[in-house]
Amino acid sequence: MSNPNLKILLNEYDKKRLQAELDLENKLNNFYIKNPDVLNINDKINRLSIELSKTILLNKNSDKIEKLNLELDTLKKQKQELLNKLNIKEDFFTPDYYCKLCNDSGYLIDYNRVMCTCLKQKLLDVQC
Repeated sequence: MSNPNLKILLNEYDKKRLQAELDLENKLNNFYIKNPDVLNINDKINRLSIELSKTILLNKNSDKIEKLNLELDTLKKQKQELLNKLNIKEDFFTPDYYCKLCNDSGYLIDYNRVMCTCLKQKLLDVQC
C-alpha cells in the first residue's frame, strides 16, 4: 500500500467504522438500562450457549444437549416477543455503517479483500 491517498482514506474509514460501533454500543447501553429484561434474557442465552458448547465438546450427552437446545429456543422466542412488543427491529442491534457493502472497511470481506466501490470512488475523487 504505497499510495498515500489510500492510507489517508483507510484511516478515515477506520474512524468511521469505529464511530459507528461506538454509537451502537452507546445506543445499546441506553436501551438495556431502559429494558433490563432484554439484557437479562441475553445473559441467560449467553450462559446457556456456553454450557451447550461445553456439553457438546466434553460430554456429548444427547439428552442434555436436547434440553439445552430447547431452553435456548424458549429464551430466543421470549426475547423476540419482547422486542416485538417494544417495536425493535433486528437491525437495531447492528452498527449503522455508511456503506452497507463493506461496513466502512473499504473492502468487500466476502470477496477476498476486493476494494469496495465506495473506496474506489473516493480514490478517484481525491486523485482528480
